[in-house]
Amino acid sequence: MVICSSAHVFLAMSMMRSGYVFFLVGCLVFSLGCEPIQSLEESKSSVSDPESNTTQDWKNTQQVQQDVRRAMVATFEGDVDTLLDLTHEKVLEVVDDPEVAREALRRVLASFQEYNTSMDELEFTAEPYFLESEKSHFVVVPTRMVMTINEKKVEAIGYEFGQKKKTESKWRYIAGKKVNPQTVGELFPDFPSDFQFPEMSMNVL
Repeated sequence: MVICSSAHVFLAMSMMRSGYVFFLVGCLVFSLGCEPIQSLEESKSSVSDPESNTTQDWKNTQQVQQDVRRAMVATFEGDVDTLLDLTHEKVLEVVDDPEVAREALRRVLASFQEYNTSMDELEFTAEPYFLESEKSHFVVVPTRMVMTINEKKVEAIGYEFGQKKKTESKWRYIAGKKVNPQTVGELFPDFPSDFQFPEMSMNVL
């Protein structure tokens, strides 16, 4: 869980240090069935080039799912560059120095090893929701993940949120935990106000 996942990572680490098992992050596979998690190299090989898409192809389910897959795999493999590339500017603008953000994220990802954290299952629980305003495209990608933290199995159900200008082809993402009915109007004033966000839940299995 830039990124979209970076916000989830910081939250997860702080919760675990407090004695709680908590991690809520979007995740991704190509079908609704739970499939083995791909390595970063395997994930990269299957990713289409967003620059090759036209603005007419913006409702591209495969592309947004691949993006989220890359983010999640990169999170557990410590690929800071991939995470920063997919992270929305709304997340990054809170840090003035990009190198400070990079180093902070690198340290957090490295700390995953301390907690024996791994992903076990990834799946999409529904098709992505594509929405638009006068100038922007939005996407909400429902997800389910089962992960292990210090030998505890945790199921996280939620979504990832993506946005781009209509003149752009590349999506950038924020964790669903940070974009909800209470915050979306402040972050994106032009987001459709009548959209019903998917439910989010956390269960220790």
